[in-house]
Amino acid sequence: MFLKTTWTTPLLFAIYPILFLYSRNMDEIAFSETFPLLCGSALFSIILWSALSLLTRSKAKASLCLSIFLLLFFSYGALHTAVRDWTVGGFEIGRERYLILSNLFVLGSISVIVWRRPNWVDPLRSFLSKVVLVLFAIVLLQIAWGWRDEGSISDQGREALELVKPEICPDIYYLVFDAYGRGDILQEFYNYDNTAFLDRLREMGFYVAEESRANYPMTALSTACTLNLDYLDTMVEDFDGNILDSYNFRPLIAKIKNNRVFQSLKPLGYKTVAYAPGVSVVDLKNGDIYYSPELQLTAFQNGLLNMTPIPILLTKFRLKSQFDLHRDRILFTLDHLPDMAKRENTEEPVFVFAHLICPHPPFVFDAQGDPIGQSGGMAFMEEDNIWRRHEQGEEYRKRYVDQLEFLSGRILEVVEEILTESKEPPLIILQSDHGPGLELKWDNPGEKTYRERLSILNAYHLPDVSAEAVLYPSITPVNTFRTILREFFEADLDPLPNRSFFSTPKKPYRWHEVDFEKIEATMADN
Repeated sequence: MFLKTTWTTPLLFAIYPILFLYSRNMDEIAFSETFPLLCGSALFSIILWSALSLLTRSKAKASLCLSIFLLLFFSYGALHTAVRDWTVGGFEIGRERYLILSNLFVLGSISVIVWRRPNWVDPLRSFLSKVVLVLFAIVLLQIAWGWRDEGSISDQGREALELVKPEICPDIYYLVFDAYGRGDILQEFYNYDNTAFLDRLREMGFYVAEESRANYPMTALSTACTLNLDYLDTMVEDFDGNILDSYNFRPLIAKIKNNRVFQSLKPLGYKTVAYAPGVSVVDLKNGDIYYSPELQLTAFQNGLLNMTPIPILLTKFRLKSQFDLHRDRILFTLDHLPDMAKRENTEEPVFVFAHLICPHPPFVFDAQGDPIGQSGGMAFMEEDNIWRRHEQGEEYRKRYVDQLEFLSGRILEVVEEILTESKEPPLIILQSDHGPGLELKWDNPGEKTYRERLSILNAYHLPDVSAEAVLYPSITPVNTFRTILREFFEADLDPLPNRSFFSTPKKPYRWHEVDFEKIEATMADN
């Protein structure tokens, strides 16, 4: 009976891609994020089916044509990825315009056949119904299995620290610039001299840790470590089940959202201020104050759009694209970072957390901050980024430097405004979660991957404290808030050894320690 209901087939084709994408990303997002998309896609399919039913005067024909349209629509991205580099006799058959035209040709041809061969409609529709029902059953089983694994990984949390409230609690700004590389690495790998930026920070009272490294190579791991004041091998003991064999980031996201730093500062009256980053792993919507542009897309929504030809059409007709929205979000955050410094009521101190996906790809700024021309879908992962697929990384190098140069100028403007407008001297941390990814090879990392990926920007503005007395060139993020909470709030925290680990997105918890002393010794011998 279910398969004979004509509107159910296009309905399943409309919501299957969303569930499929969720099954591939359920390690990072909550199922609730799919609700608006599922409802919108289902409503869209029913409205289209109703309109086509009236137009064709046949519910079966409308069901078949719409099902095929949705199949072509949501499979466009995968098809384009598969054939984008194909050439036949020098003819690039994978170009967007040819792919869209071929899809329209297929849809038109089937529509004509359906119109001229009405006896084919029911067998074809029945076949498609069975196919989508099988696909639907498979994806539901995958989701159920994923939920089963997630249920075996529980976050036990950690207790807040007992802090001593100082006479004046400084506002704390923790500003993370994703994939911002260390000065010497930028010079070596990108032939870019960042001395002017670093020297200007020093002139503004910052201590720049010139030998700093990330503790982990990915955002979720690094941020969870920093905000919970400890290495993750210690935290793994808080998780039940086989987390070492999991690629589920949800426990880390929980650690970030309910981190030990926030929990410890809250009893002192601190309010948390967060900004929409565009990725779920560091999206702290549970902050007391949450800044977000009116129009933005999450990483999941971007992924769904990338399955369709919509990104191509947005660029073709010069409408606001995914890249435009990403650029707008970065500019929105930079524009509003000094807002807390300008507030009238300073009785309640604030902890401002902002994670900008910049200078990390996608590249959306040139060196002057102007938009750069891009087309197609937008990707956050370096290995999916167009600049690493072509020109052997040379274009990546150029675009990364341009974006970093623009961002550096804006950082200086933002910091200067915060320092000028603050009623009391603020505490500011400028840090990267990990380094860039020009030489990134997840499955076969070598000396270049380790050195580039794990070398980061790390700078501190500590009011009324001699930074040279409490900081040192090789400090890593795991000791960032251990130092701050100890020096400003009398926390009983000893510094930890500065260590760096490497793991892959497929097995994030299977990390190994990187021996930089051995790497440096080998380089010296060569």
